[in-house]
Amino acid sequence: MARVIHVNEDLRGVTILDPGPYLYVGGCTQGADRSGKLTTYIGDCTAADYINNDGPADWLQAETYASYWRESINMEGSKIPANIGYLHHDPVAEVARQGIVKVTNRIEKAILEGLPDFTRGNYSFHSWSTCWDEYASKIPGATKELFISAITTAFAGYPQLESRAGALGKALLDGTLVPLKRQSSVQDAEFDDGVKVRLDSVNLPVLARPSDRFELARKIEADADAQSPGRERHVFLFSIDPPVPVPLRSREGWLQRKAGF
Repeated sequence: MARVIHVNEDLRGVTILDPGPYLYVGGCTQGADRSGKLTTYIGDCTAADYINNDGPADWLQAETYASYWRESINMEGSKIPANIGYLHHDPVAEVARQGIVKVTNRIEKAILEGLPDFTRGNYSFHSWSTCWDEYASKIPGATKELFISAITTAFAGYPQLESRAGALGKALLDGTLVPLKRQSSVQDAEFDDGVKVRLDSVNLPVLARPSDRFELARKIEADADAQSPGRERHVFLFSIDPPVPVPLRSREGWLQRKAGF
């Protein structure tokens, strides 16, 4: 299939319109042109990879389901769509950063000020929604109630984030929150015929572009076919780090919505 790919380009002020699934934008400069117009994504941008890009962009009119942001630089000022999934990292970190101005309590401000860097600090372990023990509880004066108030206020207007914040708040106060476990860098993609292909996010095969989920998925499928040829197999990677390979019955089966993305 034809893919839209932008690598090491100056995209300041550029509009990327309906690129379709599997857009790849890597090592690019985003931001505003001389007229003040941001890099803008519009329409079908599902399953896009945004890897190591520098600068803000406008995703308000983009369909971002199953997209993947990693190592964003200077994302401040980006426009994040209201339906952004709670399992994303970089865009949710930017929502939290922008939410600082919504709170007045100094401890809540302190919680939100450090939350973006924590969220992006370790993609396989850190998460805004499970960071109480690892991060927020260590801020002087922080309480569970203040933490919940801070994220609830910051995420107002983003339904998926609001819902997740509400569930997190209830679990924290009820004492039922399951502590976050460090996820292994190794996961198996197990197909319905029993064939398994191991994905190690620390030791990936050589890819033409960094963290290109589309290319890596095709390599996993080829590895499965080499083990047991004669049938069609499909896999979608919701994430490389942490590794989340999902074998599918059809190439576009990933479009069946998973919560959080």
